[in-house]
Amino acid sequence: MLRKTNSNHAEMLQRFSTQGVKLTACRNSMRDRNITTEDLFPFASTVDSGVAELVRKQEAGWAYIK
Repeated sequence: MLRKTNSNHAEMLQRFSTQGVKLTACRNSMRDRNITTEDLFPFASTVDSGVAELVRKQEAGWAYIK
């Protein structure tokens, strides 16, 4: 979803980003799919592990909706 080749959603994702939504990709998944940070939109960031990031956020009091 955060790859530059996903031009159909680029405008919407950029708008979300400017509204404060953090768009973050898992580096573990990126490595498995041979995706580099250069392949991502410039407004996207990365974390080492998506699951670990969710755990850290929950421990900090965050919640999410499945």
